[in-house]
Amino acid sequence: MAVVATASGEGSGTGGSGGSGSGSNRGKLYTKDESVAVAKAWDAITSDPVVGNDQHEGSFWRRVTDAYEELKPEGAESRDPEQIRKKWSRILRATKRFASIYENNLRHAESGRSAADVKVLSEGQFHTEGWPKFQSWEEYLVLADCPKFRSIVALETGGAPGPKRTRGN
Repeated sequence: MAVVATASGEGSGTGGSGGSGSGSNRGKLYTKDESVAVAKAWDAITSDPVVGNDQHEGSFWRRVTDAYEELKPEGAESRDPEQIRKKWSRILRATKRFASIYENNLRHAESGRSAADVKVLSEGQFHTEGWPKFQSWEEYLVLADCPKFRSIVALETGGAPGPKRTRGN
């Protein structure tokens, strides 16, 4: 059975940066660089024009894990495909929500408002309704131009996120 890569694991996890399992069997926490490597690995595999993301779930996550192993920082712990899938689901959940807030704020930004101001505003809006502080900015920057991630955000928001619209003369 083929699955779309983004469907697997979505919704699992709680947004933390922990490893797999529970209790004393938990894996080592991900560092920021490891988390960014997971995002880069997912982007690399979903952007592969030869295979794409329409592949069996198990082989997809093995490929993402292989890419992670190449991208992870020196000395980082090896992860298995299930750990990578769970970490990705936490990254996706946070970055998807942030992207919709941030891109909406960019489109509706007042004249003179900088991107840094919009980022601060968006982080404040993200941190509502029981959501923790947004800590995945670097992961968002990796994913912001990824076509598959853009399509996920567009599906979530019911439209195609893009730059601020301007009137032609």
